[in-house]
Amino acid sequence: MTLIGIYKWMNHPKRSHKIVLWISSILLGLIIYKPFGLITDKMLYGDHVLFAFNKGVANCSSSFSFKKNGIYIQESFCFGSERKVGKYTIKNDTINLDTTKIKQFKYGVINRKDSILEMYLTHPKTANDFENLGWGSIQIQKKIQQSISTKYKLNQLN
Repeated sequence: MTLIGIYKWMNHPKRSHKIVLWISSILLGLIIYKPFGLITDKMLYGDHVLFAFNKGVANCSSSFSFKKNGIYIQESFCFGSERKVGKYTIKNDTINLDTTKIKQFKYGVINRKDSILEMYLTHPKTANDFENLGWGSIQIQKKIQQSISTKYKLNQLN
């Protein structure tokens, strides 16, 4: 009986518009108050120890956020977004990444003088990867050198 009463109360034309307006107003207010979401990476993982980014061709970008609790987040934006989370350890100027989850980068070296983080790949390309292209040996050597590491600019270093 009470369900029927609630149903009749909700279906009253004046009340249903007020409820929809009230819910929409609350949602719009939350979007204006917290445009990046109520739960952020800072709440989940803590503050940055190190933040590095790389901007490429066609406004494609990639960034690393190294957190205090040994977790890093790699975000890539290029015709879609990609986000990877893993663990890391720092020893002197070398950052060793947990490559069991993310098989792209093995380790990185911090160059404090130039504010650069150079990340080295787990599987760099070899001459066999380029043999079908018909390039000369100089072009192949340049591509191999480019595929060994990627440089990221350091934005925040604590």
